[in-house]
Amino acid sequence: MRREARSLRPAECDDDDFPFALQSVSKVFAYGLALEDHGRAHVLQRVGVKPSGDAFNSIGFDERHNRPLQPDGQRRCARDQQSRARRRLRREARTDPRQLREYAGSERLEVDEHTSRQELRAADHNRAMAYLMRSQGMIDGDVEATLALYLGQCAVTVNCRELALMGATLANGGTNPATGRGCLPRDRVRDVLSVMRLSPRGRSRPPSSLAR
Repeated sequence: MRREARSLRPAECDDDDFPFALQSVSKVFAYGLALEDHGRAHVLQRVGVKPSGDAFNSIGFDERHNRPLQPDGQRRCARDQQSRARRRLRREARTDPRQLREYAGSERLEVDEHTSRQELRAADHNRAMAYLMRSQGMIDGDVEATLALYLGQCAVTVNCRELALMGATLANGGTNPATGRGCLPRDRVRDVLSVMRLSPRGRSRPPSSLAR
């Protein structure tokens, strides 16, 4: 049963209102946005969801279907977002945090331009992957614009309370439990949560330690 909007009193401690960049957490919501805009069939044609088991910055392609595996598929989601931004905003794609604000129930969410610029200057690995993907026909168009959009979404700032509410919105079937506003259709939430459940979280420890 989906929870209706109600007065919530989140637990708070220390500097829980200190802002920080979403970074890779933004991929969850970008994937949901791509699903909502383009549908499951289109997204699955372009983004593999089979867990690779590799680190978050690995380079792995599904050569059979000519699409990136996790986690490289995020660049393709960014490319789909770029198409959306061009349709709805202007010819130049820019990160639009409006939907993330719906999840967080806060108008405060913005792109930290300083963080975004720093990420863009140090984005050689991501840039190499994006150009490699374009050379294989997995993405098209302006790589630099797509990369800027991707890194811009990673640079959206939230605090602990806002991020907790974003997670609660997914857990509540796509409806923000504080505002009662729908952010993502329930069937798309199911797709997002399924990929999250199967997605590798990067190998920071040797496999033997994971079994203990």
